[in-house]
Amino acid sequence: MNEILHVNYFYEDWLKILLIVSTFLILGMILNSQNKFQYIIRFWNLHRYFYYKKGHSIRFFNYFNFFGFFHRVIIYSTFLSLFILPMSFSDSKFLNFLSIALTLILIIVSKFLTEKILALFFGYKKKFDQVNLYRIGLKNFISIHFFFYLIIMIFGALNLETIIISSVFLFLFYYVFSSFYLFKKVSNGSLKSLVYFILYICTFEITPVLLFILLML
Repeated sequence: MNEILHVNYFYEDWLKILLIVSTFLILGMILNSQNKFQYIIRFWNLHRYFYYKKGHSIRFFNYFNFFGFFHRVIIYSTFLSLFILPMSFSDSKFLNFLSIALTLILIIVSKFLTEKILALFFGYKKKFDQVNLYRIGLKNFISIHFFFYLIIMIFGALNLETIIISSVFLFLFYYVFSSFYLFKKVSNGSLKSLVYFILYICTFEITPVLLFILLML
């Protein structure tokens, strides 16, 4: 079970198409990034991606985030369907990919709408917009990096255990980094802010992941 996987997934047409689509989505993000794409792939310059000139409004529904959303779904669904949940819904890897992708889209959209409704109801829409500016940007940041890691996994001669362990380590590293970055940007550093932030992470980040896991069982 621990033998080297000489990955031949790339010879499957659906995977070729997904990699090409993912590449074009990144190209779309580059063309619509207002020359900021270079910053979202660098840890040390990430803060410059979130810099907006005074008077410029924050828009979530732009082409950059549109391309980033589908890129994120494709990358995570491809990874899960190939290495983590290869036969959760179907013996066909492609049908399994589609099922996982649709489930992720449903959870992400439901989560966003729930947050939006609560923000309007409790009167913290401005804070919601501020958090989402950073949160969506950080998720795009993670998915772009994971695209290159996925390429290595597909073409590299790696055993399954190495893929899973390294993936968990990398994802936790990126998630912890993103959480600290988000907390630093949207809070005043007080204990009360930390408690609220932890509650937010548990409710709107960890809970959807647990829901996804339950749906996969």
